Amino acid sequence: MSKLGLGARLMLVILFSMLVLQILSVVVYISDRGVDALTRRAAMFPDRLEAIVTLMDHSNAEQRGLLVRSISDEGTTISWTDDIPALGDGIDARSGEVVVPGFGAWLSDYSDMLGSHQLQVVIPREGRHWFLPNLSRSINTQQVRVSVRLADGTWVNLYRHPVRGLFFAGIPLGVFTALFLAGVALLSMAIIWRETNPLRRLAAAAEDFGRDLEPRPLPVPRPPDLRVLVLAFNRMQQNIAQADRSRSDMIAALSHDIRTPLARLTLRIRKLDSDLRAAAEHDIDQITRVADGAFRFTETEMARLEETMDLRHLLRDITADYDLPLQDPLPQRLALMQGHVGLLDRAFSNLIENAGKYAQTVRVKLVAGPQPRDGRGCKHMILFDDDGPGIPPEDRARLLQPFQRGQTARTDQSEGVGLGLYLANRIIERHGGSLELEASPAGGLRVKVLLPALVAGASDKDKPLMGL
Repeated sequence: MSKLGLGARLMLVILFSMLVLQILSVVVYISDRGVDALTRRAAMFPDRLEAIVTLMDHSNAEQRGLLVRSISDEGTTISWTDDIPALGDGIDARSGEVVVPGFGAWLSDYSDMLGSHQLQVVIPREGRHWFLPNLSRSINTQQVRVSVRLADGTWVNLYRHPVRGLFFAGIPLGVFTALFLAGVALLSMAIIWRETNPLRRLAAAAEDFGRDLEPRPLPVPRPPDLRVLVLAFNRMQQNIAQADRSRSDMIAALSHDIRTPLARLTLRIRKLDSDLRAAAEHDIDQITRVADGAFRFTETEMARLEETMDLRHLLRDITADYDLPLQDPLPQRLALMQGHVGLLDRAFSNLIENAGKYAQTVRVKLVAGPQPRDGRGCKHMILFDDDGPGIPPEDRARLLQPFQRGQTARTDQSEGVGLGLYLANRIIERHGGSLELEASPAGGLRVKVLLPALVAGASDKDKPLMGL
């Protein structure tokens, strides 16, 4: 239930409400009909038969004809004959009829008056059950013939027929109601799906905006509450994008402008003695690296991700530069994706260089994702494994933040400034992927990178393939 969207939840609520309503209606109907049927079958039918026989016994021929016409109704037909009707000439001529002596015995036991007359109870042959052959219609008297011999030797015959229910347009009312409710449910689901479409577009736009901070204004829907929400989201996109551009411009300006005084400072410290000059040069070097990292950060945020590339060829080129083999267990699968070749080159190079600082062996493995027709949810996986000291689990989330260094890097007096993992992670996130730090089977650190796959289609044929 927690994985369902708002539209699906509303549909389930409607379906559940309609189901509960139907169940309650059926329970009320069955309860009402059950009490009525129980009374009618257990008492009213024998009592009515007893009253009819008594009236017929005490009436002349003319009165009997009047009684037959007045007592007969939609569910009951009365006839008066000289002889008992033959089997098959009554309630069901197609399937045949059969005598049920058990029901006749029950009627005789129920009423002393009926017990003093000769009885015959007949039901359709198809209504006779193998496990209760003599009592198959003792509960259901909706289709039965009871013939009673009167005092003068003639027979009164009572036929019970199933009463047809209500119909609408030639369809039973119950079936019509079920079909109508099903139609209402389908229409309601279609309306809910249509009305919640702006929310789905909003969710997709929020995910895209979070990846590259490029504002994509949404069309404004007509419902007032959704209209306010979408307008606020569009304004928020513009404000965040503007603030991000201002921040990037400021960082780029600072990283550029700081190089001039650093250059002058480098020239001036040449007059110092060697020990003091070496310490000052080291500090200037560190400031320069921070400025370079800030510049690379702004470049990461401002680059456009519009290139179609072959990830396999890109990784082959990078691993060749570092004299590393590329493990590729599924070379038959395409490894296309969309993004920025330079940024991914920098991210993968940072990961390999970080691993090489603390490990003897570094392994890179590409697992190209499957290629469904629409490409949605398909990921390429790249694994960077080393046999170094690794990173404790409690430090992994922290080291993905800017200017954070691990305990090993601080102990070894590395020249890094703590931006390598952060920049790699930010580049991967901008491409719609994820970067995770895990324990490696080789004993050190495993960096698992997932990047969205792109299916080669007609629209991609005219685009240049980068990274070849």
